[in-house]
Amino acid sequence: MIGFIAHLAYSDSFEFNPLVLIPIFMWLSIYPVIFTQYFYLTFTDDQFLLRNSIYTRWQRTYNYNDIIKVKLFGGRGLYCGPYIQVFTKTNPKHAWSYVIELVAAKDFPDLLDTFKEKNIPVETDQGFDYLVDRNFTRF
Repeated sequence: MIGFIAHLAYSDSFEFNPLVLIPIFMWLSIYPVIFTQYFYLTFTDDQFLLRNSIYTRWQRTYNYNDIIKVKLFGGRGLYCGPYIQVFTKTNPKHAWSYVIELVAAKDFPDLLDTFKEKNIPVETDQGFDYLVDRNFTRF
């Protein structure tokens, strides 16, 4: 698109039209949203942390004793990776969805084992079960 605009700008019959800027501004407004998908998980002795690797100040900390359950989903289609929802005692009916794009698919079985070790109930959907079975290489 930039090449096309540059070609038009250097042509003899070029007249600037402000409508040309609309796709550029749309792309610039959507571009920062792309990086909201890069979360990874960190487990400590008493807390579970969800951190974004691009926006480093964006993190969420959960105490293990406050977590009611964790839901893991395999994705919502072609353009959305696996994601996690953490339900707490303060908000048991609603949880924010975090796309855990930075968690390697081969680590999903270990992720489930870690939640079980911490005595946190985990619910998975069929898509996440498929990802676990496809990458389950311990047996």
